[in-house]
Amino acid sequence: MNATLANAKHEHFAQLVSNGESATRAYEIAGYKGKGSGQSANRLLKDAKICARIAHLRAAKEAKHEKVAERVVKEAGLDKAWVLERLTKIVGMGMAADPVVDNEGQPIGEYKANLAGANKALELIGKELGMFIERKEVRTGALDDLPRDQMKALRDELARLVAADASGPDSGRAGATTH
Repeated sequence: MNATLANAKHEHFAQLVSNGESATRAYEIAGYKGKGSGQSANRLLKDAKICARIAHLRAAKEAKHEKVAERVVKEAGLDKAWVLERLTKIVGMGMAADPVVDNEGQPIGEYKANLAGANKALELIGKELGMFIERKEVRTGALDDLPRDQMKALRDELARLVAADASGPDSGRAGATTH
């Protein structure tokens, strides 16, 4: 769903929620007033079109952030090899015991290693090499509490949008297939 919502207040609400505003606060900022704004905001979150619009806005925002990050990395001349090389140096430095010195730079006989720094560098290297699996709990947010009929309505709306997209200008070509 690319198009803005026909109802301007709904669109404003979706924009605010997609940018991290709480549903209740977004409801009020969008111009709604009165008692029960929390319940009314949750009702809007359960509307299939609003929910789909919020998802689209969040996806677009994420894509934009990824492009910016790629550009910054490219402009800075950073790559995986550069990062891994420096992390490897940090591991070596962190595990080497450095002498503790007095105010004049003379060793006083004690040695101290930065094992926490070395450990963190090893962790980052391991993650880059795919040695660790990071487990995260995934929640669907407002969708978790949707009643069955509203969840079905949302599925139907998304199926309709996918079907409409699939029946675009190229669908009439010879040999075209549908999935």
